[in-house]
Amino acid sequence: MLAFVHKPHSTVLLFDHTLEFLSSASQHCYKQYQANPSAINLLVACMRNIDIRTRAAGLSGILRLYILDSEKEITVMDPTKYIDAVKRRWPDHLTDVLMDYGMMRTETFILLGTMRDFQKAMMQIVQDHDFYGLGLKLAEYILRTEFSVSQGAWQVQDPRTGKMTVDSMGLPFTMWVDALPHCAKALRARGSFGELDKADIIDLKFLITKARHADARAMASKCIERSSRVGFFYYALTLGADLPDGLRAAKKGLKCPDLTDYVRFGLLYRAAEHAMSLALAKLEDAMLSGKNLEEGFAFAMTALEDSKTFIQEAPPDTRNMKSLIYIHTLSLLLVKGHELNDDLKELKEAKAKLKLADDIADFLGRPVNKTQMRKTCTTVIDRMEQAWKEWSSIVPQFAHHVPRELSAAHAEDDLATWLDKIDIEDPDILGGHQHDEDGHFTHPKVNLNTVELYRCSWCRNPSAVLRKCTGCEKNEISRLKKLWGTDDIALNGQNNTIHLRADWRAMFEADRWMFVPSETTLKRVINYLLHHMSRRQKPTIDQTVRLFARSEYILVPLDLGSLNAIARASSGNADPNIKPPYDRQISLGYSDSLNPYFVIQRAWSQFSKVLLLNTYKVLEVHGRAYADLRTIVGLWEDMADFPKIEGDDDIPECIVRPPQDIGSFADYPGSFADLPPRKRTKRTRQEVGRPSKKGRGK
Repeated sequence: MLAFVHKPHSTVLLFDHTLEFLSSASQHCYKQYQANPSAINLLVACMRNIDIRTRAAGLSGILRLYILDSEKEITVMDPTKYIDAVKRRWPDHLTDVLMDYGMMRTETFILLGTMRDFQKAMMQIVQDHDFYGLGLKLAEYILRTEFSVSQGAWQVQDPRTGKMTVDSMGLPFTMWVDALPHCAKALRARGSFGELDKADIIDLKFLITKARHADARAMASKCIERSSRVGFFYYALTLGADLPDGLRAAKKGLKCPDLTDYVRFGLLYRAAEHAMSLALAKLEDAMLSGKNLEEGFAFAMTALEDSKTFIQEAPPDTRNMKSLIYIHTLSLLLVKGHELNDDLKELKEAKAKLKLADDIADFLGRPVNKTQMRKTCTTVIDRMEQAWKEWSSIVPQFAHHVPRELSAAHAEDDLATWLDKIDIEDPDILGGHQHDEDGHFTHPKVNLNTVELYRCSWCRNPSAVLRKCTGCEKNEISRLKKLWGTDDIALNGQNNTIHLRADWRAMFEADRWMFVPSETTLKRVINYLLHHMSRRQKPTIDQTVRLFARSEYILVPLDLGSLNAIARASSGNADPNIKPPYDRQISLGYSDSLNPYFVIQRAWSQFSKVLLLNTYKVLEVHGRAYADLRTIVGLWEDMADFPKIEGDDDIPECIVRPPQDIGSFADYPGSFADLPPRKRTKRTRQEVGRPSKKGRGK
């Protein structure tokens, strides 16, 4: 088969079938592959192909190569080896790295300190039998490090035999780990409402220590129903979970406030690990059917981002550093393998980081197991230069068959129709093999910015379903109920609805323009909130509706391309000055029905996404609107726990005085010139090549 690929005029179809066979057969024929290095080199070289599916097939083939020819990761930690290691002097090159990071922040320092504190606490419980006090200490220790609870017991000398035996010391447990349920029970009996979370953390740690992961996940789910902002609960959900559920839990956990380093880096590790596995599964499916391509790419991007963050910010001596280097290297090849320079700088940097992690593991007495991921990673790093020399004249031949970018629907589809149809599992859109004008089979490319379309704006989970993440939507609504002092938020009412023509609705949802309260309205809302903040009161959304029912709204352009927006006054005369680069706002007049709180929340979400993607040039008009929106959102958060205002709101008239009556939306429709949207670009997948159909949108 390798000889066929070397022949002139080989087709993409032949190359695909050869690669599919080589990638699939490596698991059970690994000895034959090791006897034929050229086959392994082809799989490695494919990771520099321009088609991500080809890169995924090459990587999957190498991973399968070591399924049966690898070791399992040993995760059991021997504390005595740590203690013996730190009694010796760290090697100079490791000392420099740890000192640069901060010795007191290293995993070794925190681990040994927690072990010492735990042993002192167990000696103290023998004296005072205070399970409540011990529970408070354990809740803190558990969030410091994975090995916070030592597997030990009290030993005493038997007076008759002289042998050391295990004794309960008059306590209702013998093994130290069995103290955890007693501590949790004491916290629930004597503790305040805020200490219920600590009791749950202790119970979860007990279940995790006993390897009862299913029970831990079930309990964590119930804990989240009561306290949804405790990161350790989400960490427990990731243990032994299915890949999608584990990734979802890890991403949500990373959004929780006040995460300790142990919990945060544990969630990053789980997120990267699960995302990498999902990426390979989706991309392999895309190799065969054309489906799930962009979703797989989104998972790979998530794995790359989270592993990069872990490597940059986690302690250099952390136990999971090697695993994250494997994930980062392989996800880098999935996402950017075709962009590698000839000097292979990224792979050389990964090799140096892996050498450092190995040196630290050797010093601390941790085994460096030849796992499937490690052997795959080292094979790619060590063979890439040789593999590319052998196959560089073959693999790139198929790169020129990638003329289009998978970031939009077919050019003949209008924008509104495309947005209604788009589904990453729709073969008509993603397709398998495509045909170009010459009849060649082609592979679509992937646009980095399209990944954001497959991410929930809150938990950032990459999934087609999660573009409208139901779980996060419920959490967000629950959060807004608290911020706005209400038990019910009607999302489908007139105070949360604007009517747009279908094509302009599509551009609105593509974040090419924003609907925002005017600067005057925003200032009035800020003054209103500051007035009540000084009194430590929280106005409800219902009171806001009554006071700010009549408000002015504006259009803030972000990226309308070459479109000329025209705001029509009541006389019908158009303002000719509203042109690119859109450095000023466009008034849309006044509304008597909209609630500015809904508009502010939507605008803030859009702004946050735009700034995150760094997609559009931010002008002064955007900066002013962003500052006001950020102030209001910050005030909502600061006033979240204030008591609600009861009865009528005695707000001063100077704050809520309505503006001068100048008309309504009917008088100031804020419509636009009937010009076609701009031509297709490589930036977003909401672009079309011809005008959108007219129609009503809501």
